[in-house]
Amino acid sequence: MSSKRGQTPLPAAGKGVCPLLLAAILTGCGADTPHVVLYVSADDHIARPIVKAFEDQSGIRVDMVADTEQKKTVGLVRRLLAEKDNPQADV
Repeated sequence: MSSKRGQTPLPAAGKGVCPLLLAAILTGCGADTPHVVLYVSADDHIARPIVKAFEDQSGIRVDMVADTEQKKTVGLVRRLLAEKDNPQADV
């Protein structure tokens, strides 16, 4: 995988995430500094490099909301259900 000088290539696992992040951004974040809120159930050591590569390449800040190891996806599902009338996540 090649990249432009000074850019970190996006890991293969992150290629599917970028279109989702871009779609969230294009629908409007409303902030002066572009950013998105991303709910993540993947382990931090997997998600963080993907998010970092996206931030470096796009200039868009990603606020990751991760689940604890004990709760994993169950905690995020409960949060999504609780926020159904006023979602806080972009992706």
